[in-house]
Amino acid sequence: KDVYISSLGLVKLASQVYKDHVDDDRMHMTNSGREENMLQYNFVSLRNHFQKVGWSYDDFWELLEQAVYTTMQCYEKQIEGEKQESYRGQLRKFCIPKILGFDFTVTEDRQPMLLEVNRYPGLEPRGVSDTEVKNSVVRDAWICAAEQCGISSLLGGVSPSKTCSYKKIKDKL
Repeated sequence: KDVYISSLGLVKLASQVYKDHVDDDRMHMTNSGREENMLQYNFVSLRNHFQKVGWSYDDFWELLEQAVYTTMQCYEKQIEGEKQESYRGQLRKFCIPKILGFDFTVTEDRQPMLLEVNRYPGLEPRGVSDTEVKNSVVRDAWICAAEQCGISSLLGGVSPSKTCSYKKIKDKL
């Protein structure tokens, strides 16, 4: 299967700064539903912050893409023997997109470290700050699925290559 990554997403800042050997869950929290004081931004804000402090967002993004692709390679190997009648097989057969959420933390030297992969990320908007991102991620996943299945003509004139926030990061695992 092809692997796509969205250029849209959310950046969540823990409500407490990370410190070694301190037991405070708020330093690690990535779930805004459980942590009320978490600050949340989008990828545009992250890019702007990187530019402001003189860091290369493009280099950072490449590291994220590599981590997602490597993770998906492992995932595909794990399920490759699965029967076509399975749930995952049916999703593929009917071109239903599967959206995963990748949670990363960033080290002081700007290296992304994968914390977890959410098989069922919260795509229900919780407020103004994430409505546009989440709605676009879902819409664009369907656009990519339609294009991959050869049925993009059913999109009513929407050009997947011009409106989709997803980019294919690697062809066929």
